Amino acid sequence: MKKKLWLTIVLLLFPLTMTGCWDLNEPEQMVYANGLGIDFKDGVYTVYSQLFDLGTSGKSEQGRPTSPHGEIIWGEGRDVDEAVFNVYKSSDRKIFWGHLSFVIMTEAAIKNGGQQQILDMLDRFVEIRYHLWFYVSHAPLRDLLVASNYPSSLDNPKTIFEQGSFVKPVTMREVIIKLDEPGHEAVIPTVSITPNRIEEKEEVTSGIRLHGVTIITNHAYKGFLTEAEGVGLRWLTDKTKRGQISIHKDGKPAASIIVQKLNTDIVPSVQGNQVQFDIKIKGSAVVSALYQKIDLAFLNKEISKKIEEEVMLTYHESIKHDTDIYRLSEKLYRSDVKSWKRIARNGKVPLNKDSIHSMRADVDLRYTNQLHLVPSIE
Repeated sequence: MKKKLWLTIVLLLFPLTMTGCWDLNEPEQMVYANGLGIDFKDGVYTVYSQLFDLGTSGKSEQGRPTSPHGEIIWGEGRDVDEAVFNVYKSSDRKIFWGHLSFVIMTEAAIKNGGQQQILDMLDRFVEIRYHLWFYVSHAPLRDLLVASNYPSSLDNPKTIFEQGSFVKPVTMREVIIKLDEPGHEAVIPTVSITPNRIEEKEEVTSGIRLHGVTIITNHAYKGFLTEAEGVGLRWLTDKTKRGQISIHKDGKPAASIIVQKLNTDIVPSVQGNQVQFDIKIKGSAVVSALYQKIDLAFLNKEISKKIEEEVMLTYHESIKHDTDIYRLSEKLYRSDVKSWKRIARNGKVPLNKDSIHSMRADVDLRYTNQLHLVPSIE
């Protein structure tokens, strides 16, 4: 009798030990979203999702890690949320969004207000992390997502930025903050496709490269600057690790310089309803390569001059689009909110070609044991 009683109790309790696992998702039953692309054409949003099956990753016979199998699926809708919902219909497995690394928007999507829709949707989705990267692209999104194998520079742009800074990568959190703070503009890295990668089988495949910046507001597209036009951005970013400058003498290459350890200071000066800004940049530099015999004074002067010219070039290009590329409005807001309230229009200070009163860069060459200012081979 006792044996039957114990058997009955065990049988009744056994299902309870399993209920905690029934709602778990087996990894092989899911695919993982790594990238998201948003386009707009003919009144319809198209959302592309770059999916990976992490169960297919491993090591080759040579011991090298292999990339997981990937696919691109998409959905269309009258708004971004509807298009995302239709993405689910294109997948034969559950999509897990917790590994989403980056979002790419087209210029057309931004001009139609897609940035507001995608930010609102991602901000409310509990699986999404704030630390995902934001980009803009003029290239066909499907081709771009195919070119960005996992892992790619889109997943981890910080490494490239640290090696050679142009524009600081931005996360979803930073975009939301910049659109909300005075100035109400965000500078988004713009990427394109380039055939510059050679695989093991000597096949040239497409890669991803940064080729400019796009400036957006909550509801509008402000403009695009090429890499050449936006080159001054790197000098007014405190996060810049290193930037390269080419110095010429007598019309010929003289030296390649790496500038690092930057400190920037922007001071607003208000007179009546007019505000101007004084900009100071300090940093150190090292000689990367030397092609001519030159003296230290010439080199220091040319480095500072080149930085000043690049900062002003980008500023003058940006005001053509009525943008505050260096967030000067925020500088006034932080230092003198009373004047900012009086001067600002629609959340930002009106800027013109004379709004930067002075621009000074002081960059000194360091590591004097390297400063043999004569080419290694003459």
